[in-house]
Amino acid sequence: MALSCHICITHRKNNPREPLIPHDIPNRPWKKVACNLFNIGRDAYLLVVHYYSKYIEIAKLEDSTSIISDNGPQFTSRLFKKFSQEWEFQHITSSPLYPQSNGLVERNVQIVKNLLIKAKQANRDMYLVLFHYRNSPIEGINLSPAQLLMGRTLKDTLPINESLLIPRTPNKNVVMDAL
Repeated sequence: MALSCHICITHRKNNPREPLIPHDIPNRPWKKVACNLFNIGRDAYLLVVHYYSKYIEIAKLEDSTSIISDNGPQFTSRLFKKFSQEWEFQHITSSPLYPQSNGLVERNVQIVKNLLIKAKQANRDMYLVLFHYRNSPIEGINLSPAQLLMGRTLKDTLPINESLLIPRTPNKNVVMDAL
């Protein structure tokens, strides 16, 4: 009866939000990644973020007719399903209409958008700006995404002690506790 009443429907309470279920942190590089598409103006980008290290990769897309992973049409396409089968990886989508369930990539989309917009306004190379971000320590861990993924700081335009370029595997237990 209440569902047929226009006034009742207008004033009914929203369904309670689903509690967020945190994703497991993988135990090795490239075991788990999240991805999403975003736009800045007319330019479309694919963002991939590595769960363990928070290392970000982006690619400017000329055509976005086949890509995305939050149940977007590109990630549910026949072409993407074939790709995941051929490369033998499991494709898991987030809850439809609930972007918070893919929070890591959503948060990183905002970070990257801000970096790219600032780079453009400052007339800086967006890839160099992203490179510096990858070399910046993560709060609470004091290691950068590059160090977590590759075991070393990446050589950039700033002077650096050669010893910091030698790969060293971070203490996994310390990293897992901090994440």
